[in-house]
Amino acid sequence: MYSAIIFPASPYRPIGELFALYRDRDPAKTAIVDLDSGSAVTFGELDRITTAIARLLKSRGVVKGSRVLLLSDENLEKMLLWFGIWRLGAVVCPLNIEINAKVLADLIPMVNPALVLWHKELDIDVLAGDSRAPRIRFGAYSATGDADPQDELFSCLSKHEAAELPERNDPEDIACIVCTSGTTGRPKMVVYDHCAYWLNGLSALEFLGLSENDRTLEYRSFGWNSAQVLSLMPFLEKGLTLHIARRFSHGRFFEWIERYGITFAAGVPTVLNMLLNKPPPRPQPHPPLEGEGRTAEGSPGWGGGGAASAEALSPPSRPACAGRPPPSRTSL
Repeated sequence: MYSAIIFPASPYRPIGELFALYRDRDPAKTAIVDLDSGSAVTFGELDRITTAIARLLKSRGVVKGSRVLLLSDENLEKMLLWFGIWRLGAVVCPLNIEINAKVLADLIPMVNPALVLWHKELDIDVLAGDSRAPRIRFGAYSATGDADPQDELFSCLSKHEAAELPERNDPEDIACIVCTSGTTGRPKMVVYDHCAYWLNGLSALEFLGLSENDRTLEYRSFGWNSAQVLSLMPFLEKGLTLHIARRFSHGRFFEWIERYGITFAAGVPTVLNMLLNKPPPRPQPHPPLEGEGRTAEGSPGWGGGGAASAEALSPPSRPACAGRPPPSRTSL
């Protein structure tokens, strides 16, 4: 006879509990910053907004396990909707809109969404093809109540207490359906549950040494797994501050690091080559603060805050890093 295999319990927490924890711990702390629009939300606001989004989706027929297609570039609103979907226990399907429009339209029937959430700047008829799923257009979120005339979602939110929404995203629940290029030119659909994401996030945290005091930057699409594992999950698991941009900008990259005190940013070989081929203007030497990182030459790094660079030696598919290490973490 074989004895049953007992697996250790994962230190998993659903998103509703995480946001309640961060709301009580750091209500005024900035949670997410949209570098393109300049908008941001605190952890106190994040808990309230995601609960309200989940309630709205529930009123539109979305239930635990429903698939919600989320079509948008990277912005604050996309992240709020993503978390609202997970708050309800539904499945987010953030297909990358940079995929060929015809291919994307062919993939959507495979997702079979119960609802399509699409950003106002997109041509939804081209992207969604013949999908008959209900659609909701969203525009800019405003904490002050200034409604975006092209928005049909955030302007409909109403205040609800978290206790009114008992649904939770459990570790065995399907979390996300995404695409990967695989070994051919046609994208493949990949399904992840919450446990897989959680464990990948813990691995990233151990590798990177991130804490709730970090300020991370992500300019890649959250439709790809790498951005989810290296940026999204550390944000959720630690309650750090996440900065997002629609895409990489060589002209603004070092400005972002300096202005927002970025401590970690994931990258890819293409971005690293761009930075190496055209490095930023070398700053005037200044005495580093105790514990600050230094560049390879031993002099203080970019900008007045002493931002340092870090490159992970790895295959092309693995990201490298850049940022200003906190005192407890040195550059690689």
